[in-house]
Amino acid sequence: MNKHLFLLFIPLLIATVALIPSIPRAHALITGQVCLADPTTVNPTAPCPASPPIFNGPPPTTVTPPQVSPTQLLIGVYIQGSDVMNGFGVTLLADNTLLKPADVDLTGTVLSRVAAPTVVAECIAGLSKIGTCDPTTDTADTIHFAVAVLSGTTTSPTTGLLFTAIYNITGTSPAGGIPVDFQTGCGSSTSVPGGVCVTIVNGSPPPNAVDPETAQAGSFDNSTPPPWLSISSSTTTIGPIIGGGVSGTATITTTAQNGWPPASGSDSISFTTKQTSGLTASLSGGGSCAPAACSITLTVSAAAGNYTVTVFGKYSTIDAGSTLTSTLVAPVTLSVIVEDYSITVSSTTVNIPPNGATYGAATVTVTSLNRFSGPVTVSTSAVAPVGLTVSYSPSTFTLTAGGAEVTTISLSSTTMNRYLLTVKAVSGSLTRATPVVRVFADSFTVTANPSTFSFNAGDPASTILTLQSYPIGNTNSGFAGTVTLTNSTALGLGPNSPCPATATLTAGASTTVTCNFNSLKA
Repeated sequence: MNKHLFLLFIPLLIATVALIPSIPRAHALITGQVCLADPTTVNPTAPCPASPPIFNGPPPTTVTPPQVSPTQLLIGVYIQGSDVMNGFGVTLLADNTLLKPADVDLTGTVLSRVAAPTVVAECIAGLSKIGTCDPTTDTADTIHFAVAVLSGTTTSPTTGLLFTAIYNITGTSPAGGIPVDFQTGCGSSTSVPGGVCVTIVNGSPPPNAVDPETAQAGSFDNSTPPPWLSISSSTTTIGPIIGGGVSGTATITTTAQNGWPPASGSDSISFTTKQTSGLTASLSGGGSCAPAACSITLTVSAAAGNYTVTVFGKYSTIDAGSTLTSTLVAPVTLSVIVEDYSITVSSTTVNIPPNGATYGAATVTVTSLNRFSGPVTVSTSAVAPVGLTVSYSPSTFTLTAGGAEVTTISLSSTTMNRYLLTVKAVSGSLTRATPVVRVFADSFTVTANPSTFSFNAGDPASTILTLQSYPIGNTNSGFAGTVTLTNSTALGLGPNSPCPATATLTAGASTTVTCNFNSLKA
């Protein structure tokens, strides 16, 4: 991205949209209006209300069941009747002891009609989430949000949502309320005279880069709270869930407060979730309730790890005095803990001689994931065909949190064959299995013909040794290689080496060698 994107606020926006070829202007710029409005009841064709809106919402209150997190207030920032635009920068100002800046939402922004918008700066309560904050205008009381599209502009006149500001309601206002305003002190190049921190840019080079606008703010007055809904969960922590992919649940309950529902308006609430990466969350009942005082089930699942999920219950309330609507969100946040264990095998291909002896052929390792602990039993999940004897040492153990245990797999077979073995580790209702282990009992045999013989002193004799690779005819998995033949001289035989030193076997085939003997004279 262009280096000018790291400049502050207005120069930042102008530098951003300056990347776009200049757009010739054949007419005087239209003066539009930037305003605040309730996002639920707003008129999409004329969003700016005739008079400044008054927002309302409940302060933190002790209720049963308790709502741990404060209720949130959604305030839409709109533009109406403006000239073409391809970016904006707005800084909102409100007393953070009553309205604490929490977040912003670009869903439905007018800029998305042109292209995918790019966030240039996002400063919440003076803290940078994206880009650079302006230390002179970004404070604990502000939401500063700057966004642009890097190709195209809206059409004139432009009307629609810029973004939604989200506040946590943290206190009770005095009678008459407090202002929810636009910050000032942003210099002389903004859209609104007097250094008001509202800048709408249009892609033209200076001095015509900024659209002229007026601004209409609002106020927040919860000295008499409206009817509202609290939200709670049956638990603050789901888990430990034992096993990745295993589901855990919690019941989310909304409770009517302060005379809910309002005398007019909708008695309903819709739910959404926001969770950390890797966690799957779903809500029963389609994520909505009518009437709004209700219960739904939250279901979560994930791989081993620690997660959080927040359920947001969005609804509208009406101030009995002003009859104005405010859009509120009741949030509840839960922790999710998933514990598990894994099982691995040291080799997925094992060779053993088919002589009936027992061989410690491989090991399996069971590892605790996210502090799982408990008794574990290792055993055979499946083996085919029959004929392979399998044992484990140890076969049972207690896995400690964060630890690992190693078990030796011992195998034996009396016949030459090819086996498929799967090993499992079981703890309670949870089972984890290894990949398939291929076991080859594919050694060779040696036979002599004749195996015994007699001859006269001084006469020669011989025998033919046949070496056979097993499984017979299996050119892929049978034994193949060089076999060393060791000669030993028995009493009465001549000192010569009767057999060749080596013989070579190919998989599934046989070969023969001749051993010659002679006896010493009596």
